[in-house]
Formats: sequence, C-alpha cells, structure tokens
Amino acid sequence: MKGLITLILLLIAYPAWSSQTETEFYRNVIAENITRIDSFELDDWRLQRRSKNAHDIRVEIYNPKQLPKWQLISVNERHPSEKQLVEYTEKQKQLKNNNNQMSLGDKLSNLIQMEHSKIICQDEKLVHLSFIPKVTSLSESDQEKLSGFIILEKESGLLKQVVIYNINKLNPAFSVKIDYFVITMDFTQINRHTHLEKITTSIRGKYAFFKAFQDHSEYSYSDFTYVGN
Repeated sequence: MKGLITLILLLIAYPAWSSQTETEFYRNVIAENITRIDSFELDDWRLQRRSKNAHDIRVEIYNPKQLPKWQLISVNERHPSEKQLVEYTEKQKQLKNNNNQMSLGDKLSNLIQMEHSKIICQDEKLVHLSFIPKVTSLSESDQEKLSGFIILEKESGLLKQVVIYNINKLNPAFSVKIDYFVITMDFTQINRHTHLEKITTSIRGKYAFFKAFQDHSEYSYSDFTYVGN
C-alpha cells in the first residue's frame, strides 16, 4: 500500500517536475547561444549592412582589411553624393568607439535576464520563453514596463528571435510618452556561427505633450565572410 501511495504521489508531481526541468534545459541552450553571439568579433568578418528608415535606404560594406572599414555603397539604390559621403565619414568618426555597431550598445547577456524565464508556448519545432529585459539607456521605472520573449528552434538549438516590448507607457524624457515600443532581433547560423541577421525597432508616441511621432527602422546583415586568422 505504501508503495502504491508513493507511486501516485510521483505521478502527481511529475508534470511540475518535468516542466521545471524542461525550462532549465532551454535556459541553458539559450545561455550557450548568447555566449556565442557575445563572442562575435566584428573584425573577423566582412559583411554587408542594409539600413532602412523613413528617410532613405542605405547599403554599407564592412571590411576589416581596408580603411575606412565601413564604406557607404548606395543611398536609395544610387551612388552616394559627395555631401552624403562627407556626412557619412563624420558620423563614422563619432561612432569609432562603438567597435561592434551591430547591437543595441550592450551584450545580449546584459540585455537578457533569464533567471525567471518561463515557457510561454511551444510546438514540434519552436519553443517560446519569456524573459526580463534590461535596457540600461532607460530609467529603472521604465525598465519595469518592459517584457520580452525568445524563440528557440528545438532541433538545432538555434536562437531564432529576441523580442522586447513595452507593457505600459514609457516616459524616457520630460514631456515624452511612448505608447508603442518594440525591438526585434533575428538571428541566423552560418558555418556553425550564430549571427545577428536583422534588428527592427518600432516606436510610437507623443512629445511636447500632444505632438504625435512614430519611427520605424531596420538594419539587416548579410554576405558574412570570415576573414579572421
């Protein structure tokens, strides 16, 4: 009888134990992905970046074997003008301390806090896990208004997407309110390396209390060629 009671108790407890173990497993897989992504060295790769916003579409090439390393190739599918090239060169000088230029200014391991992550949903191919984002450019009160989720490919263990969004209005500055805030990062795997493939940012809100604004920008990365030692 005692053995039967023990078996029943184990069966009752199994779903919770299984769910917790499964969550821990996926947390570890995500942590391995983040470590690989954070170890990315821009100077080991030649690549192309395509940026799109409300004003123009630009294509740049990064080649660590030449100077300047970043070069503007086209603006709205045309060769850049002399003025655009001068402005681009000046901007690159301002950004020279940001060696990566392929992130939100911080490592993923600092941006993503997985301690309290949970499985939101899953199917045969993908699993979605929640996480708490930490965007250091925002105040602590605004950071508490953010949430996020990660999409992981089950079979390959590849981190497919990271999404950060607001769950309440943000107040990043006086008289500025952001109603809608979403950052999406897509990743791809090339020759066993996990690369950032695309960053999309969408913002909508008001400034000066009543003037509406919105912004949508995309940065896509492609043509990765390893040139490191």
